[in-house]
Amino acid sequence: MKRVWLIIVIIAASFIIPILSLQHLPDRIVTHWGIHDEPNGTMGKTIGVFFSPVLSLVFLGIFLLLPKIDPFKNNIEKFREQFDLFLVVFLLFMLYINSLVIAWNLGFVQSLTTWFIPGLGILLYYTGVFILHSEQNWFFGIRTPWTLSSEFVWKKTRVFGSILFKIAGAAVIIGGLWRDYLFHIILVSVLLASIIPLIASYVFYVREPLDRAQGIINKYYEKGSLAHKIVTIHGKMVAKKAVAVARRVPELSPDIRFIQEAALLHDIGIIKVNAPQIGCGGSEPYIKHNILGAKILLQEGLERDAKVAENHVDIKKQDIIKQGLPLPHKDFIPATIEEEIISFCDRFYSKVPGKERDEKSVSQIIKEQKKYQKDKRFLEWCKTFKEPLT
Repeated sequence: MKRVWLIIVIIAASFIIPILSLQHLPDRIVTHWGIHDEPNGTMGKTIGVFFSPVLSLVFLGIFLLLPKIDPFKNNIEKFREQFDLFLVVFLLFMLYINSLVIAWNLGFVQSLTTWFIPGLGILLYYTGVFILHSEQNWFFGIRTPWTLSSEFVWKKTRVFGSILFKIAGAAVIIGGLWRDYLFHIILVSVLLASIIPLIASYVFYVREPLDRAQGIINKYYEKGSLAHKIVTIHGKMVAKKAVAVARRVPELSPDIRFIQEAALLHDIGIIKVNAPQIGCGGSEPYIKHNILGAKILLQEGLERDAKVAENHVDIKKQDIIKQGLPLPHKDFIPATIEEEIISFCDRFYSKVPGKERDEKSVSQIIKEQKKYQKDKRFLEWCKTFKEPLT
């Protein structure tokens, strides 16, 4: 552990200060104050001055133990420096508060609140710093079922939660100027910083497929461009219909969260094709957009999404050879229920500028598919996915 000597010094000081002050304190000391700085609780001086140092030792033990038993222990090592820094700040806060209690009982401090507020504000602020750097783990940071199940959600939640804790720290320090409302400011600040990120983590989880996919699109497409508009709107329309179709066939157990993301990304490869009518100024023929998109998604570490992009075109090897298409001689046929649903729904929407949101009729699609000898396949999907024919 880094800063080990600093931690030893803090713990030693936590015990030395009470030892040196013990003979100068009354038998019972004040250890609790009300919201208006009035003393309202006492303890025997020995227990009173050593309770906090002992508690600090307990917390130190917990901080040392939990990273060793955490299933994500390797992740904790990634932010070990900030982890150790927070431990130092926390132990300093415990030392600071206990020293204030002793100083008040010795008559050196008149208003405990005046000195307590800055310490609390700094602790809250550094809690925000710690959260911002935390990687996914079971014991530290903002842990909910949604952050623990998704690294993407963890990262979005930690940024949001970090901001709230930093704001809470500043609010507490500034709130010290209004003593009559200080308790309420502290309570509201801490509660909001603690509760809102929990709710936000669920919202981020629900929106994860859309946000992650849009982030990848924004990486490869210039925002505001025609190509960006086309691929985004087309993807959203296909995703919306694909989710509706998936919900009609729960007996087939489709992965709806995956469908949302993969449908948004299935045409990402068009950025590399030569199709100026949709704002794409690449050098490759349009027919290759499936394998170009799959390559992009593999680079992003999205293997399942890459398969959807590759297979949504629904072209057989024999047709590639027969028509002399510039594609590898292999089948590009949907192989999973998710791939089939997305390939099916893709047929309902075009990428013609201004018509991206217009849903084609089944009869119109059948007419188009006859040209490619895919009308039987499409009719089978209509039956499987319970698509009305009129």
